[in-house]
Amino acid sequence: MKNTLVAFIVLLNFLGNAQTSKEINIGKSYHIYSKILNEEREYYVYLPDDYQENEDKQYPVVYLLDANINFHSYTGLQQMLSRGRRGGFIPKMIVVGIVNTNRNRDLTPVKTKKLPEKFRKNKAMLEDGGGGENFLNFIINELRPELQQKYRTNSSATFVGHSFGGLTIMYTLLKHPEYFDNYLAIDPSIWWDDNYLFKLANSAKDFFQFNNKRLFFSSSKRKPNMMSRSPLENVFNKQSFKGLKWKFKNYPEENHGSVIIPSEYDGLKFLFKN
Repeated sequence: MKNTLVAFIVLLNFLGNAQTSKEINIGKSYHIYSKILNEEREYYVYLPDDYQENEDKQYPVVYLLDANINFHSYTGLQQMLSRGRRGGFIPKMIVVGIVNTNRNRDLTPVKTKKLPEKFRKNKAMLEDGGGGENFLNFIINELRPELQQKYRTNSSATFVGHSFGGLTIMYTLLKHPEYFDNYLAIDPSIWWDDNYLFKLANSAKDFFQFNNKRLFFSSSKRKPNMMSRSPLENVFNKQSFKGLKWKFKNYPEENHGSVIIPSEYDGLKFLFKN
């Protein structure tokens, strides 16, 4: 009798837990066919926790590169930094994570004929590189209109990327600053095409006024014989970019992979300061 009663109580507990359990989702996956890239692209969408409650509210959008790697960690930081009774450090935003198909192609702005020694066996970088403009056209002219149609977005847009993605962020700011309002470039691959970004930064001041754009970029630990500062920081210090507020931070205790989270944390706080 006692064993039967215990079994019955266990069964009730199980049924009670089953009735109250629910799935916890941080986003959904969607697909869009790109005529520009001639392929189907996948993207993830995270909606703020109050999105369904505020039917009249419009939200800023974050465009996040390398979503298959960065989406989970970024949306966690997004939720944490935007919470609070009086508002958080950053606004509540819709996060759109773009999944890779060919990152060598999409995340490099120009082709290169020469690679650093550690990459010289990677022939795909040489063969596929240089498709960055097409990729940006896909984001601006195909993906963004679809998102504007599906969701309540406002005009504010933030662009976030790491490594080759960081290269894309820096390139976009210097070549097409009007595409986004905020730029977060994490340990960007500034070495691409013999420091192509240096040349672009040196020429950008002659063409653009940045009109209240913001940039945060970072680097991971440097080699022992190198300065802790990024060479790209020196270029920015020499230029007078009108209307651009920017900050660089080096993380000497982090490597190329671990630098992502502290860069996102500090970067978001800087980009949305005040």
